[in-house]
Amino acid sequence: MTVFDSISVPLPRLERAVLDQALIGGVVPDFWGRRAVSSIIECGALVLPSGRLVACDPFSPTDEYVRGFTHRVRPGQYPVRLALGEYEDGDRRIGLAQIVITDQPVTRWEFALTIGQSPASIDPDYDIGYYVNGALGCFADELHLEKLFLTSQDQGGMRLFNEVSENEGETYSWKNLGLEVGDSGDVALFSSGDGDGCYPTYIGFDEAGRVTSFVTDFYVFGILVPD
Repeated sequence: MTVFDSISVPLPRLERAVLDQALIGGVVPDFWGRRAVSSIIECGALVLPSGRLVACDPFSPTDEYVRGFTHRVRPGQYPVRLALGEYEDGDRRIGLAQIVITDQPVTRWEFALTIGQSPASIDPDYDIGYYVNGALGCFADELHLEKLFLTSQDQGGMRLFNEVSENEGETYSWKNLGLEVGDSGDVALFSSGDGDGCYPTYIGFDEAGRVTSFVTDFYVFGILVPD
């Protein structure tokens, strides 16, 4: 599918090398001199009925600042993968959340901008991305945000935490969640690295300029180092 609404900002080459390694698994050096081992968790398919992906805090998906990404993809189902980082001290955190659009090789990565953002507004020295206040991030189609908000209020505001606990490690959890009973694929939930913060999403392109994937970075692998 042809990419449209193309507004983008490139990533530095060094950061791209770390990102690429973390997404395929194996040993990933970071900017603090530590070594993490990345392993991949397959989370099933996410349904994008409009093709407009949103990455956000699942507890506030209808806030006015939550918008879909400028790059839209063909409506369909796309696999979600998580890169779990494990350090030598045994600490394990979800470092990257990826939705795979095609299996073509990535030739460049860029910051993924949301509708209304401009390249001039992006400065890697400042917060970029979306804010997390409940230690969870998510991917969802823009058509599912209202229903996601209602679901987040269920069980006294605890339903999403209860859902992700079904796939839980000591320091991480995730769930491919349906917003109707018995369904799945409406929202991908995952722990946000060390917890609350502001996290960017990158977008990968193939040689022909087509979108290959979106990746949210939870600052585990040192792709970007926040101040």
